[in-house]
Amino acid sequence: MDQFLETLWVLALVALLIYVAVYVPITMARTRDRHPYGWLLISLLLSPPIAIIGLMMLGRATPESRI
Repeated sequence: MDQFLETLWVLALVALLIYVAVYVPITMARTRDRHPYGWLLISLLLSPPIAIIGLMMLGRATPESRI
């Protein structure tokens, strides 16, 4: 039973990490009119917190500054 609970916790932690690394940056980029898959790549290559903070600092995109 202990092995099962341990496995369950690991799976929950992996699901949370995937959520933070994938879903959050994509959603934030879409709401700010930025390219979601570019920000997903930044999130996966650099760090999810860097991508999230970067999106918060940049704010909404103007038509000339979409990245």
